[in-house]
Amino acid sequence: MAAQPSIYTHLAETHTHPTGEDHKALHRLPGLLKSGITPITPPPYENYYKHKAHQDLKWYQSQRFNGFTTQELHLHEAFAPYSNLKATGNLTCPIHPILQRSKWRRQLPAQLARYPLGNGREGYWDAWENDTIWNMMVPSLQLTTMFMANLYTWPWFDALFFGEMEEVDPVDLPPELRGKKGYQRFKLRRPEICAQFDERMRVQEMLERFRDDVNLDLSSGHTDTKSGLPDEFKFANTNGTLDRITKRGIGISMAFEILEPLFNAKITEAERMIVTYRFAATVLHELCHAFWDCLRKWGIRTDGEDVVEQNLEPWSEFDKSVTEPLTTNPLILIRKPPDYFVSHTWPITLTYFIDIQNHLWWNTYKAVFGPRSTHIPKLYGKRTLNRPGGSPPEPPFAGFENIDLDTRMIGAEPMNQIQSVVDWFCNSYKQRAHAIRNAIIAHGNLESSYLLPPYPQGGGNEEEDEESDEEEEEIEDEDDDEEIPSYPHYDEIKSYLINQKKELAIDTMKFRMPEHTFHQYIRRNGGINLSAEEWRGFLLNSSERKELFHIREKNGKPPTPYHAILRTLSNGWPTSSPAPTVSLQVRTSEAQTECFSNATRIYLADRKEPWYRLDFWDADLEIFLVLCNNWLADNDQAPLPRNAFEACIQAGIQPRFVLGPKGIVRKLPGSPPQPKKSKKRSAQGPQLGPPSKHRVQNRPR
Repeated sequence: MAAQPSIYTHLAETHTHPTGEDHKALHRLPGLLKSGITPITPPPYENYYKHKAHQDLKWYQSQRFNGFTTQELHLHEAFAPYSNLKATGNLTCPIHPILQRSKWRRQLPAQLARYPLGNGREGYWDAWENDTIWNMMVPSLQLTTMFMANLYTWPWFDALFFGEMEEVDPVDLPPELRGKKGYQRFKLRRPEICAQFDERMRVQEMLERFRDDVNLDLSSGHTDTKSGLPDEFKFANTNGTLDRITKRGIGISMAFEILEPLFNAKITEAERMIVTYRFAATVLHELCHAFWDCLRKWGIRTDGEDVVEQNLEPWSEFDKSVTEPLTTNPLILIRKPPDYFVSHTWPITLTYFIDIQNHLWWNTYKAVFGPRSTHIPKLYGKRTLNRPGGSPPEPPFAGFENIDLDTRMIGAEPMNQIQSVVDWFCNSYKQRAHAIRNAIIAHGNLESSYLLPPYPQGGGNEEEDEESDEEEEEIEDEDDDEEIPSYPHYDEIKSYLINQKKELAIDTMKFRMPEHTFHQYIRRNGGINLSAEEWRGFLLNSSERKELFHIREKNGKPPTPYHAILRTLSNGWPTSSPAPTVSLQVRTSEAQTECFSNATRIYLADRKEPWYRLDFWDADLEIFLVLCNNWLADNDQAPLPRNAFEACIQAGIQPRFVLGPKGIVRKLPGSPPQPKKSKKRSAQGPQLGPPSKHRVQNRPR
């Protein structure tokens, strides 16, 4: 059978065809579905409409890529999809102890689950269990290790550990805080101090001290890390100090979506290097948040999160590609620092990602030129002045950083091997900067040299454009419908779910449930061998038949792996009476019953840990037991053993707590407020005629 021709362009096959209102400019373009990232060829165009399409696409790309078109990025040697660059070496350093594989063995609460790889791939996003995932992460963790060995090169990291704190001058506090105390700010140490060998060793000793306090795992950036429900995308999440509950330390959840492109065999080597760098940089960013919690835990920092300069985040000193204006995370001070309203955007040349992942570069160029050499180079960027008070920003200004454009070779006398390598790096950087500058200037001159074609007589075809937009939206809606595969084992799985309805607590699952979490419940319950792909196929067929479950809220779209939410349906489940309740195997004493009632009462409040949301009712039974026993210990009462604790739940001593699937306690929502009963005497016996106005008033609303 002949292969079906692709409906995508070459880049769209690798980078997808984006849909939605933000990408509307792509939907008007004829031919194959496009990625929107192809560098735009400069004008002239023979008519107004083609020139306008060119301008629309330029505007679209500049909105998508922080003010730059992909042609500008390509001329800047920063457009990875067109790059033929190859890795010039690799890192050979051992991974830092705080990032070693054993640190990625984080135990998840029972209401959470690992994410399957998807797209027919076996296994889960689990760095401890899955060798493929671990090997994929190793280059990134080695790069993070190199950055951690050179933390002194970024003043904010040094200040995080050893920077002195000073009280904020009262005149700098806004009126609502005037007269209050306790607001502090960092003071950076001088570079010649923090770069000393002894001080650098102090930093490394501090990291070693934090080694046992941090653990990591992989999760989805599209979901809430405490429930698995959809959430605004985050590259990572630091879960705060969890040891007060379970003694499990500070957890960092990294978004596996960062690593997902590495499964794509069609991306270039430069794109792979960028993915490696992004994951490494994100790990370092999250470690910074974790270090702050560690400093507070050990009593080194006791000032809390109201530190003024903490709002700046040390990250801004590290990643210089996009410098956000401080207004996005405002200071409380009245007197603002320099460039408070200014933001810069700098494309990053691909050679930076390649060089910094080469051990030779660290041993030569970095060794000679010192701390600043590890910072992202700035050549051609755009500066935006943001106005105070929420006013629109001024138009961005493009310009070049002060660079040495002398392309002459440096160093003519004999030199050693290290100096020779360093000079080679210097010469290549200077020559590349000169070539990039000339190419960007020539491109700008070419764009500005063409006049806008005249508007056609008779006006445009706006009505036709609107009709075509409506047709495109209909086509996109059709494309959103996922093809439902035939599923021969449907009846087998359906029978299993019906038979295990009580064990899986389906009757009380009246809330949104992450697809992969319920699959984990099934695996933990046992009795069937069901892969993640088979579970997905069953859910799609179940939704198609409108019985048992409905799958929705997909946080992605094929061919990219996605994870969805399911809800139970009333159709398909047996209508017969439920099976008789199993008698209690453990008898609890009156004292144990009273302890259970007292300890669980405070957890009836909304959003009380371990229930952080009102729309997700499941929690880890073991964690709930620990919390309750901690309360009992604090109040001089005897702790409850696990079997007695479960027996109290099963007996309905506190009706809102019920047993869920294995290892789960489920907190049912509270009853809606009941109307107050009327104090008037009600008539006895049936009443004829319409209800009185008093009865109408007493009805629940």
